[in-house]
Amino acid sequence: MALSNPSAGRDPVLIPGGVADPDGRLGYVVGLSGAIEALDLASGRVLWTLAETSVPLVVSGQRLVTQAIVSGRPNALRLRVLDSASGKRLRESDPVVFPDWVSVSTSDASTFGIEVRAEGDRVLVSWRASSRYRGGAAPPPEVVNRARKDASGVAQVDLTSGHVEMSPDELEAPPESPENRADRLSHPYRRGASMHSAAVVSGQRAAILELQQDEGGSKLVLNRWNAATGRAEAPIVLSRAGDPDPQVTLDGHHVLVRERGSPEQPAVWHVYALNTGQLVSDSVAYERGAQSAAILGDRLYCMLEGTTGRREGGYLVLPRTLRGVDLHSGRRLWEHPIQGRRVSAPPPLPR
Repeated sequence: MALSNPSAGRDPVLIPGGVADPDGRLGYVVGLSGAIEALDLASGRVLWTLAETSVPLVVSGQRLVTQAIVSGRPNALRLRVLDSASGKRLRESDPVVFPDWVSVSTSDASTFGIEVRAEGDRVLVSWRASSRYRGGAAPPPEVVNRARKDASGVAQVDLTSGHVEMSPDELEAPPESPENRADRLSHPYRRGASMHSAAVVSGQRAAILELQQDEGGSKLVLNRWNAATGRAEAPIVLSRAGDPDPQVTLDGHHVLVRERGSPEQPAVWHVYALNTGQLVSDSVAYERGAQSAAILGDRLYCMLEGTTGRREGGYLVLPRTLRGVDLHSGRRLWEHPIQGRRVSAPPPLPR
């Protein structure tokens, strides 16, 4: 979906596999052991480790807010508040309880997902959940309809008391606007671990990518327009590579496109600012399989995921590494292994 800039409060500062503080100095990820790790984002050095099962969500002031499960309650979660400098636990919220058919531990974002926003001493947790019939042979329509469930809402969590207030989702459908018109679909791009084709909003600009054909072959073009007025701006040719492999950063403010290399010169990423259309780097080495890019200051962070992993029951755990790169020189600064991603594993071959 298209991202919009916050009008109040603070959205998470996203990095691959976790979040950062607003200054981009410290990052918080889940390490190989499942523990939360605080990283110096300039060096990749681990500053502290907290051996508990929770997921970093957002940094609010000097507080790191994380998501934890509630034992014996698959439809509930808690927010834990940690001191962002030391990892010391400051408090824990009351349970945030969802409908009894919801499972908060699902890895399927289409089934359950949350978005958080810090506003002073509270965090807003916007959630959406769905359930569909997942049986074998197709049942009668009435069975399918009974199995269909959808729900959404907002939980307001007080970070000082831990009190939780649940309310229904009262957000109205967005009005027709230049950035959400159905005919403004983009050439597919990667954002995080999945593919997207919606327009992206960065500052006052909305943008899509378009793959066009001309006499010299194909070219990837950036089309931008004023998100408020719909006034179009001059298109910008981003790449003439046959496979530009475009990726949009997690915050939606930059796009990376592959530029052809040669035997003497490896392929590189060309990094453009979506708001201005300006080229900000042409020095970062391209690596197929890199994903979940983020840019904070003069550094680019990306996730490298392996294609083979260890089997755990019915899942494969694919190894993942977080890499920091100097945006302007392309120099690799550091790499740090983090918790792998679980994917459904094919059944073992018969012997």
